[in-house]
Amino acid sequence: MRLCTTGIAFLLLGCAPSAQSDGGASGSQVSRASICAAPTPEARVKIEINAERMASICRADGKGDCLYTFSNGKTFVYGQPDFDGDGRPDYLIKDYSGAYGMHDVVHFMGYANCSDGTFVKVLDDFLSDVRVKDKGKAKGWLDLEVSRSCFDDKVGDVISRRYVLSFDSKKSAYGAPNADPRLAKYCSGFELALPPRSEGN
Repeated sequence: MRLCTTGIAFLLLGCAPSAQSDGGASGSQVSRASICAAPTPEARVKIEINAERMASICRADGKGDCLYTFSNGKTFVYGQPDFDGDGRPDYLIKDYSGAYGMHDVVHFMGYANCSDGTFVKVLDDFLSDVRVKDKGKAKGWLDLEVSRSCFDDKVGDVISRRYVLSFDSKKSAYGAPNADPRLAKYCSGFELALPPRSEGN
């Protein structure tokens, strides 16, 4: 089934940006404190996890409605990697609350754990899978191996490709796949022209 790009565009409003950095400090030089100090109050969230590993994510200041709740039952913990190697586990969340047109396309969100118990979003993308690429990295933000699936009209089927996501210090979030701004837009013409299962080069 073909993906609804209008729905995706709407869902991506307010998401963490994913553009290539054109300079600035490297990901290894960006501290958790600076990531947590920068966001506006509405960007700080509290995350609760129940026995079924479902996630409830609400604004830390208690204002507004929660976007993701236990009652919806569609937001789950996928993993708890230490994104920046500071010893505190973070959250990688799978969100099934939207209708994306294909079951193998999932809304993934990554949240960095701040010292006061709140979290800040550092990853927001539509992906098929996410894996930590460099678990043994001593310091700095982990790279993530990801796959994305797009429906290709030319072949009439879903095509999957693999990429690496690196932390973009300028955006204080994970950047575009393979640090290529041409891949920032999900299932763009550029992406569809790449070979299947490519590394995006």
